Amino acid sequence: MPNKTRDLLLETKVKELEGTIQKMEQRRTELEIPRYTPQDIDRVLPDRSIDPRKKIGWLLPDYTTSKVTEDRIFNADSTTTAELADILGTLIADLTEAGLLK
Repeated sequence: MPNKTRDLLLETKVKELEGTIQKMEQRRTELEIPRYTPQDIDRVLPDRSIDPRKKIGWLLPDYTTSKVTEDRIFNADSTTTAELADILGTLIADLTEAGLLK
């Protein structure tokens, strides 16, 4: 691909991304979602040895399930409350096993 064509394509993509970022920022403002600063993160995660991407469970309450049948598949057009409860219980077990919940 010639350099001029590549540069034009890159410039177009950058403009598209800038427009998308601007729309997301407007939507964030509309929804009143706060922008977090490093100081906010220090307040919430004072122990930097905890990787927040892997260990958020300490921020959440303990979840206990009972009588859960492992289930990861459901038909959105035809399902029951019990089936969805099993799926939620399976999800909680999976997240706990992964260390994301306690």
